[in-house]
Amino acid sequence: MSARNGDTAQVRTPTDVPDFATGVGGVSVGVGLGVLGGVIVALAPLLGVVTAPSGPALGAQPAAAVLTGVLAIGAPLLALVLLRGGSVLGAVGVLSGWAAAAVAAAVSDLQLFTRPIDANRFELFRPTSAAVLHAGTGAVAVLVGHVFAVLAGVVALWTMRRSALLDDPEGFDIGLLGGGDVGSRGTSLAGKTGRLVTALVGGSAVVAAAALFAPPLSSTDPVVLVGAVVEAPIPLLVGAALLMTAVLVVTALSLVSTSVPTGAGAVAGVALGALGVFGPRLVSSALIDRIGIGVGSVLGTVAAVVLLVCAAPLARSSRRSPGRPSADRAETEVRLPGVARMHLLTAVTGLLAGVAAMAAALLPVLATPAGVPQPQVYSERVLLLAGVLLAAVCAGMLTGGFSALLRPVVAVAWVAPLLGASGVLQAVLVASSVSGVGAGAGAWVAALTVLLAAVCGITAGLAGAVERDDVDTSKEVTANRAVLVLAAVSAAATLLGLAFPLYSGSGSTAAALFARSWGWDSWGLAVVAVALLGAILVAVRARPPRGVALLGGVELVLAVHLASWPLTSARLVNDTVGLGVGFTLVALLAVLTTAVLLLRRRTP
Repeated sequence: MSARNGDTAQVRTPTDVPDFATGVGGVSVGVGLGVLGGVIVALAPLLGVVTAPSGPALGAQPAAAVLTGVLAIGAPLLALVLLRGGSVLGAVGVLSGWAAAAVAAAVSDLQLFTRPIDANRFELFRPTSAAVLHAGTGAVAVLVGHVFAVLAGVVALWTMRRSALLDDPEGFDIGLLGGGDVGSRGTSLAGKTGRLVTALVGGSAVVAAAALFAPPLSSTDPVVLVGAVVEAPIPLLVGAALLMTAVLVVTALSLVSTSVPTGAGAVAGVALGALGVFGPRLVSSALIDRIGIGVGSVLGTVAAVVLLVCAAPLARSSRRSPGRPSADRAETEVRLPGVARMHLLTAVTGLLAGVAAMAAALLPVLATPAGVPQPQVYSERVLLLAGVLLAAVCAGMLTGGFSALLRPVVAVAWVAPLLGASGVLQAVLVASSVSGVGAGAGAWVAALTVLLAAVCGITAGLAGAVERDDVDTSKEVTANRAVLVLAAVSAAATLLGLAFPLYSGSGSTAAALFARSWGWDSWGLAVVAVALLGAILVAVRARPPRGVALLGGVELVLAVHLASWPLTSARLVNDTVGLGVGFTLVALLAVLTTAVLLLRRRTP
């Protein structure tokens, strides 16, 4: 079959034709699974989430329980409305974004089976005594419901790929979300929507992710204990990390997506999933005696609501006004700033982050009583090194000629300051337990560094989206087997290098993903791991110059991580080299070899 736009004919083979019937049928199955999962979650509080050998009955906070049920059913119902309205890809987007958040929720649910009293899930139950609690039928129902939500997203994504709907996303979305003109195809969602909406979406995602690490509530109830987020039990910690990753990754992928319905739907889905976590916390803490509202619940709820509201203008961003020719699109469409301006914004924010990192390393991290000397915080050295390197790369972008080459490097290198800043913040957290000791100016600037670095990463990603708008992406870049094998080795070695400590000694070890207890430093490594693994995955499918630049950013971050061994090991007595050093060295070599092979690859 062929589709004609003006004088340009596009010929499509039978195998390329989207299978609309398969797409509708498969997504309908996904919607059914999602509705079933939502209903199960909504009914869970009525089934008894926990049981106690003695004492009064334990029940959920009614308003929070109702809100949880509404949000759990709301996402698949939204997908159903979109599907019935003709927007198959919109429904896929909602289910996939919702499923990403449901993965985090399912992991957090595991706390109900280990030590329920620490879960603080007032939308499910309210402990009234310190008696030992056991998971009940409702706990199983909550977990099963979230698993069904994950399966709904998997089925929807699998159907979209199997039916080849993305080969013609506009032609097969004829309903609520509209299609958009042919001339806009291939343009990213960020390139089609306005600057204000794009900034709101990106900023809200960052705020929602940060809110997961702020206190969710406060308590004067001796039964309900609320500690620092980083000291929470493992299921809650991992669940928070997964939700943070889901919000940031889904939002970023949506903004660079060339399918408006899928991208907008995914933003709505992940927003509903995040709201299902933050909203019940806010409502229950406001209505339960001796429980106060935490800043994390407020910020997270507001950010999730903004994300949800922004999904509507995102969905409408490619709709063509009736009777207006496609040629007028360039005059009416609000776009992101040009490539040069986005490069400048990336460079400036990265330079500010680098300067802030250097300032934080030079300022006193702790505020100590008069006459008490300032203790040595060794992570300051790592923060200083990372700040210098990030500032140097971003300064290179300001020269103009190297902006496009260095932009992918910055898209990875922005996480380097987190290696030092997370260690500094962990030191402040530990030292603050001592009477009279608090956070100094350096600690606050370190926190500012993390925020500026995150903004730098977002602008670097948006700059990449703008770059792709001017590039022919019709030809798929494929990697040969040697590149794929080396990339897999690079990813595995990178993960293991961050998972194992770089050194140990005097009964303690350096921060690592495999540490028994997590602090801010371990969370920093988790963010770095996600960024590096994502960069390696993208690099093997990117155009060779961009792929090599991405791997260059990976090398820079790995070098900073390895350098933290000699820079911070003096804090322990009789330190010995850990497995992290060996795996990081292997990762550095494997990433370098992968980059060399990418340089030799030719795009088909």
